[in-house]
Amino acid sequence: MEYREHSSEVGGRSIEVGERSFEYRERSFEVGERNSEVGRRNSEVGGRSFEYRDRSSAVGRRSFEYRE
Repeated sequence: MEYREHSSEVGGRSIEVGERSFEYRERSFEVGERNSEVGRRNSEVGGRSFEYRDRSSAVGRRSFEYRE
């Protein structure tokens, strides 16, 4: 499956996968900082959080995070 990723001037990115289009924002946070995008504390290690919007879905915004 092919996808195209586009960066924007405001730090957001949009990804097009086939007929679906996603937009997401990345935000770094420090250890123990409140991560309001996923609604819980990350008290173990720092990481990154992402919020993306599936423009082809009525669900709207979704968030996820990962730790390195």
